[in-house]
Amino acid sequence: MAISLLLSRNRWLSHSAEMPSRRTRGMQGIPQLQEFYSIVLMGMVDSHYRFVWGSCGYPENSHDAVTFRSTDLWSSIQDGFIPLIGKTVGDVVPALIVGDSAFPLRTWLMKPFTNAVLTPQQHYFNYRLSRARMVTEGAYGQLKGR
Repeated sequence: MAISLLLSRNRWLSHSAEMPSRRTRGMQGIPQLQEFYSIVLMGMVDSHYRFVWGSCGYPENSHDAVTFRSTDLWSSIQDGFIPLIGKTVGDVVPALIVGDSAFPLRTWLMKPFTNAVLTPQQHYFNYRLSRARMVTEGAYGQLKGR
C-alpha cells in the first residue's frame, strides 16, 4: 500500500485592467483581443482532495518538468526530504508522488509508461495511475468552483 501525492499543474485565468491585453487568433484567423491572463499553479494533492503543497506564478508556456524543478519542493526532495505523509502498515510506507508523463521518473515519483506498444500489465498500470491522477483534477475543479 502506498500513499500517493498527486502532482499536477493548472492554469488560472484572471482579468486584469492593469496589464495590456495580448492578441490571439480567432476561429477564422482574425486577431482578437484576449482580456484574460493565466497564472500557473502547480499543486500536490493527497487522496482526500486536500492541497498539501502549492506553488504559483510560473509562465504558462513553461514545461511541467521545468516548473517543478524550479520549486522549493524539488530542492527539498533532492536533499532527502519527502513530505511526512507516510502511513504505518507494519512498517512506515513512504509517500509516493504521482505525476503525468511530463514529469521525470524518480524513485519517489511515478509516471505512466510512454512506450508505443504497451504490455497488458503496463496498460493496466497506466489505467490505475490515471485513475489516481483524477483526484487532482477533482481537487482543482473544487478549487475553481466547477
